[in-house]
Amino acid sequence: MKRILSVLLSVLMTAILLAGCGSTPTASSQTGTTAGQAGTTGAGPTEPQDIVELVVQICTLTEPGEGFYEMEAELNEMLERDLGVHVTFERTDIVQVTTDASLALSSGEQMDVIISFGTGAQTWESGMCIPLDDLAAQYGQDILEQSGDYIEMCKIDGELFGISVLWLNADGHGYEMKKSFADKYGFTRDVNKLYTLDEIEEMFEIIDEGEEQNVLMQITTSTSSMTLNSHIAFDSFTQVNPIYGTLILASDKYAPTQVVNLIATEEYAYYAQKMYEWAQKGWISADAAVTTDTPDEILTRDDTVGFFAYGSFDDRLEQVVAWADEVVVFNTQPAGKAGSLAGMMWHITPTCEHPEKAMEFLNYFFKNPEAHTLVQYGREGVEWEVVEREGDNTLIRWLAENPVDLPHYIAYPWLGNQARLPVFEPNPIDMNQIKLDIEANIPDAYTSPALGYVFDTSEFSAEIAAISSVMDQYVATINAGAVDPAVSLPEFLRALESAGINEVIAANQQQLDAFIAQKG
Repeated sequence: MKRILSVLLSVLMTAILLAGCGSTPTASSQTGTTAGQAGTTGAGPTEPQDIVELVVQICTLTEPGEGFYEMEAELNEMLERDLGVHVTFERTDIVQVTTDASLALSSGEQMDVIISFGTGAQTWESGMCIPLDDLAAQYGQDILEQSGDYIEMCKIDGELFGISVLWLNADGHGYEMKKSFADKYGFTRDVNKLYTLDEIEEMFEIIDEGEEQNVLMQITTSTSSMTLNSHIAFDSFTQVNPIYGTLILASDKYAPTQVVNLIATEEYAYYAQKMYEWAQKGWISADAAVTTDTPDEILTRDDTVGFFAYGSFDDRLEQVVAWADEVVVFNTQPAGKAGSLAGMMWHITPTCEHPEKAMEFLNYFFKNPEAHTLVQYGREGVEWEVVEREGDNTLIRWLAENPVDLPHYIAYPWLGNQARLPVFEPNPIDMNQIKLDIEANIPDAYTSPALGYVFDTSEFSAEIAAISSVMDQYVATINAGAVDPAVSLPEFLRALESAGINEVIAANQQQLDAFIAQKG
């Protein structure tokens, strides 16, 4: 993530940080915001009334500055008028989000809506959130309507416990090559083709023969994800490493509901061998398994060609990366739907005195794109400006060369439906519709049958800890091609079996079968 310029907190705006969980008699303020600007979403402006105070977590990279609080004040004009709600945002970051929520709740502080980043199951199992099915049915109709099948990713044992940001899943996996290399060697991509690792390797061979100095073809680090997801489609049940087993999708050899030990498959053995061969040729850095440099930092160097990551299938979509002016993406896997829990979710806490208002607040950003845009991108004329309007589509640009220098900037997808936000140049003005069309045509074979399923690990904590330790020991070195798989892979498999992975997979299979049977 980009760094945000840290600024001093505004003393004036600290008065907004209210305590207490009850309602405060407050006249609804409408100064400076018309109904059209705010995108009024209900029966119209409210009369002066008791305004419900909500305290809500929000993720920023550093402490908010004055621009953040000005955004918050403008949002509250909308919320007070349309919902009878006043929000106070409580700043956190991705690393601390769950810890901060736990501390607030355990200390008795008011905290009504909290966030999880990949920790949704922990949030639910620790009692930090409440079920939302009835609340969503009554107060979250826009959430349910727009979420579609994705709402299943926010359930545990059939109960809705969180609301996810809706992100357009239009990117598959592929090899991102610097355009300078693609042009030099005459490589052009076929957007209707899925490239194999062997075909990618053929391009590597041509580049290797044509360059006077050694160049790195694949960038990997000790913390980067496996290139394997560019080789096969799979679902590892939200885990980066397949510690619970894996579902292999779009396969002729495995049923989509069959939980397998990914490390024991022919696909993994092929991948491990490829990484080793590439490292032997000097295409992967010798220190890849131990370096703390990020892929972005390494890829800015002149002796790097590209790496495996996400990539768009549509040439109309601008492929923007931080490490090169332009890239060409050779797609290896299409977009898919996998993972049982959404990455970023919002939850209502058991101490919230007005859960119906909290749900209305969450729904507001799905129903009101203006409010969503305000929080996500800031204020028109201050953080961004309109380039072009075309029907419901809007093309905008930042009002700073680097948006982190603006008064208000949030690096993360925040809340609501991202498909309803304005589009930044140089993307086409209809980028969201292009992505929606891609997502609507994701093949069934690339949709995991485990959406909404969560493996109950309570009886296997010791085994999972041991399996995780083994994964940490082997995955980074195999990913970097730093070890000969003829030697390391049998050791890896023996260590996993000794740690209890077969027992964990069997239990996972049993629970998944019951989940699928219950769904009918």
